[in-house]
Amino acid sequence: MMRPTRCPSQVPPDHTEDTMELGRGGQGGRCLLVTRHVTERQRLADRLRLDGFAVAIALNASEAQTMHQRWGPDALAVDVDLPDASGIDLCRWVRSRSAAPLVLLTEGDAGRDLLLTALAAGADDVFAGGGDPELVSTRLAALLQRMEKVREATAASARPLRAGRLTIDVARYEARVDGRPIRLTPKEFELLRLFMSHQGEAIRRSAIIDALWDGEVPASNVLARQVRSLRHKLQPESTEHRPSTFIETVPRVGYRLRDVPVQPAPHSSTDSRDGP
Repeated sequence: MMRPTRCPSQVPPDHTEDTMELGRGGQGGRCLLVTRHVTERQRLADRLRLDGFAVAIALNASEAQTMHQRWGPDALAVDVDLPDASGIDLCRWVRSRSAAPLVLLTEGDAGRDLLLTALAAGADDVFAGGGDPELVSTRLAALLQRMEKVREATAASARPLRAGRLTIDVARYEARVDGRPIRLTPKEFELLRLFMSHQGEAIRRSAIIDALWDGEVPASNVLARQVRSLRHKLQPESTEHRPSTFIETVPRVGYRLRDVPVQPAPHSSTDSRDGP
């Protein structure tokens, strides 16, 4: 692992201002530019700012480590040739702590060996000739957008699902009916999750098998047994409802989760007479 070393450097006039800007963040995110070629990279810094990034500049790997730990940038553009370590080593250090998009910049050609080494170290891309400012900025923005979509999808998949009287909490791996916890096997839980994600829709048996058994056809009656067991466990305590209330069979198709609305709490009857 790369060890941070102190390397005295000449701080450019706008270096402190950039650091403060990184703390505030920008519409495009916070980008840490790690370079010893401050003058040559000025066009890139300007382009990043134009595209909404808040930009901070680190002049060497040690400084980049300190700034990364302090501010946690959303994206990084790193020179391969740093004065105190290689950009490849810094890339490995960042990857051990963060999934933030990171591109490497090289003044020369990005040969095959460099490209393979950079990708193995965790870089998302390598730009030769110092990198076209617009291409580098656009690439970082696209990577950030993709990460945001993944985060949104992950958050949505972990959000509790509700369908009338049924609730499942994917993060906690819990299922409830009328607020009452029910114990399900992993397959039953995934089956209920599938039904609740497509409430009111008829789901073909083949689609259920693809989702729960990765397309491997189980024994002919396995799915029917799973549904039968799930129906039984979802049976409300009230004798008014049959075990099949929630899940119904769609002939020659598959199954469907019906919309069973929440039952209002029964009103207790009270005697309106105040006196004896």
